[in-house]
Amino acid sequence: MKYTPPVLAYYFLRSLPALGIVDAAKLVVAGISDRTFSLSAPGWNTTVLVRGKTSDLILFFILFIKREIPPMPSGVGFIVDAGANVGFMTKIYACAYPDARIIAVEPDPANFQALLSNCSSLKNVQCLHAAVWTSDAKRMSMTGSDSWSLQVCEADSGSGIPSVTMASLLKMKNGPGETLVKMDIEGAERPVFEDSSEWVQSVKHIHVEIHDCWRSIFNALTSFRYDARLVGEYLCFTFEHERLP
Repeated sequence: MKYTPPVLAYYFLRSLPALGIVDAAKLVVAGISDRTFSLSAPGWNTTVLVRGKTSDLILFFILFIKREIPPMPSGVGFIVDAGANVGFMTKIYACAYPDARIIAVEPDPANFQALLSNCSSLKNVQCLHAAVWTSDAKRMSMTGSDSWSLQVCEADSGSGIPSVTMASLLKMKNGPGETLVKMDIEGAERPVFEDSSEWVQSVKHIHVEIHDCWRSIFNALTSFRYDARLVGEYLCFTFEHERLP
């Protein structure tokens, strides 16, 4: 990914108060270098690895400088980060909920390796190289060019990335507390929510980046009671665990 000098200058000036001059300079250098940089994550008492010349810079800026993150409700004991990308939100969840079990799912091989690197020290995080889909054990392929907007589809051959359903992921819960699902799976939300009757009823909070499939999401949830609000790019649902008559 190519960053222009004006964009990098803007990132530097905006991030300087939060990062300080050293890390703000690293963020700029990451825009022109192929190196990977360790940057402090303002407000979360942790660091993250940012790959140079990738969309990691944009994501870092959105989450840690602009602080456009979904809400952190109380009482959460289990989190599924579906579409974890390189693990920035996963690390935020690990800081906010140190006692929760977190399952981070990412299909892209390069992003998954970065996810593993970012989460290697987190004992409560399990990383899965898989694509969230409507059935288990399918083979999926990747389309797209930007590391933060890659999409999945069923592969024509027997090779590819394994799929996993939300129902299977939610069965991995093994402790107390409410369940939170963060979903950013680049358009696959549509089929996943159309097939959601089995799994939505076991989730308290869903934070979903809706892309172009918001109608499918609302149609799938018509039989449930919930509150919903838009926070940044995420539509955030809180459920009452009962179906409408």
